[in-house]
Amino acid sequence: MDGAAPSTTSALDTCQYEKVNLSGLSELSISAAACWCVLRSRNVSHFHRVLDFLNAIYRATPDLLHFRHYAKLSLGLRAETILDLVDRNGTTAETWEVFQQLFPDNPLDVAPHATHRDLEKVLAANSSFQNLVNNLFKDEQYRMCYMKVHLDFGEPFVAVLEKLFRELLARLATALPENRRQELTCILETYSVGTQSCFKDNKSLEVF
Repeated sequence: MDGAAPSTTSALDTCQYEKVNLSGLSELSISAAACWCVLRSRNVSHFHRVLDFLNAIYRATPDLLHFRHYAKLSLGLRAETILDLVDRNGTTAETWEVFQQLFPDNPLDVAPHATHRDLEKVLAANSSFQNLVNNLFKDEQYRMCYMKVHLDFGEPFVAVLEKLFRELLARLATALPENRRQELTCILETYSVGTQSCFKDNKSLEVF
């Protein structure tokens, strides 16, 4: 678990917390800290980077997370990315292309630990969001009303994503050698100062 991870260090520039000295830190720890910063600062425009990190970790160590934990995080990050694009850019061809990439008609790759029930739930959740986005593209009035309210994927939803990602990082730390575990724990604690809301209990994502 000490290999390369997707580079997300540029996301650290958007973090509102105190900077730390990154020299000598592993790429994995830097990427994890960058992703943590993105979620804590609600920088949705960089959520795709968190998704890349999540996918890389899950592909490398599928035993680290229950499939449903991974699926909740993946769906949530993808959904927030698409809705942010719709909110900022409208229903453009570029937004539709990204939507098709993130929510293909056949979304499931290899899922070694997924039960039949898990797969059913994931497919249903993906289908539900696809229907929502299709409606946003087809009906401008519906889109304008929905984006004003945005209840389904608002702050409580992102708070749950934050909690799920924090649990991922905690599991990741236990799988690392002692020196890397201490390194990861230290940098995450630094970026968590004064923001303990993620350690409070949150409801699971209602789509599952």
